[in-house]
Amino acid sequence: MIDFMAGWAPGESGFELPNNVGIPIFGDDQPKSILVEIHYHNPNGLQNKTDSSGIQFYFTIEPREFEATYLQVGDPAMFLDGTEIGAGLSEWKFECDGSCSAYALGGDSVTVIGEALHMHMTGTRMVSEVLRDGEVAHTSVVDVFDFAQQGSYRVQTSGYEIKPGDSLRTTCYYRDGKKFGYASSEEMCSKYWTKGIDWLVAVELLRFSSWDKISSLLHLVV
Repeated sequence: MIDFMAGWAPGESGFELPNNVGIPIFGDDQPKSILVEIHYHNPNGLQNKTDSSGIQFYFTIEPREFEATYLQVGDPAMFLDGTEIGAGLSEWKFECDGSCSAYALGGDSVTVIGEALHMHMTGTRMVSEVLRDGEVAHTSVVDVFDFAQQGSYRVQTSGYEIKPGDSLRTTCYYRDGKKFGYASSEEMCSKYWTKGIDWLVAVELLRFSSWDKISSLLHLVV
């Protein structure tokens, strides 16, 4: 079941899937409605402001050749919500080990067709790695992260494969971070893959039977 369709952060434009890829919606085993969640950043407490935000979806009743979904790694469930980061430069590393990817992929490889690296205002650099048999098989990186310009940095990719048993390591760097949280002035560390089946996109059929199970297999590397 798809529980995440798309996201937006400052500096982003629209997101378009390849012509032969689609995210299934409103099917027999799919949700029958779409929930839009907006996070407002209003540190000065301004009042009497009207939001004119809008969202536009494009869809077809014709099935696409491949179905896409998202795989989120790092700390997308915000287990570190409220955790202090500290002054100066800091590094936070998260890993979804081989048992995590094997469970998520259900025995099938997936092809990543899009990915986005997401932090907030004090994030400076972010690295995402796919490790296979003890070696780095793929690296995605944003060396200079600026939340105002690219709240979710979309990495240019021609597509690559993630296999069951691969480890997925996400490393975020901050300067004078306060704490982890949902506010723009607080921090996140999330990698989204779009999989043509992550903010990744891969191609192959991938279904998460239990987000709680996947979350339990993600861990902070200390």
